[in-house]
Amino acid sequence: MQVCDLHSHAGLLRPEFSGLQEAKAENDSLRIENTKNTDELNDMLSTLNDIESDFQSIRDAENYLTIQQQTGGELNQSRRDQIKQNMQLISETLKKNKEQISQLEEKLKKSGIQSSALRKTIDRLSSELDQKAR
Repeated sequence: MQVCDLHSHAGLLRPEFSGLQEAKAENDSLRIENTKNTDELNDMLSTLNDIESDFQSIRDAENYLTIQQQTGGELNQSRRDQIKQNMQLISETLKKNKEQISQLEEKLKKSGIQSSALRKTIDRLSSELDQKAR
């Protein structure tokens, strides 16, 4: 008699077990999505750090150029070469940063991550890039 009762109750347990499996599958899916979003965000933050570092290099090169202008007088070949290298560094870095910002904006758009702080940082860097490119 107990065997019959067990079989009659087995049908009742299956929907609960099925719901538990669905919940576990959904949980696993959410974890994968969360990991993907975290990886994308970390990648974007790393790119932002690279851009910030590049801007610091540009500021350093600009400061060198400013100091050279303020000292006046004749420039020897070594100073001319250094100025030329700094100007080239600034130009190349601006181009690189422009590409990185464009890629970053595209990644943010595709990722679906809604971060106003990240958006503001990208906008600020883009604006700073535009100012330096003038």
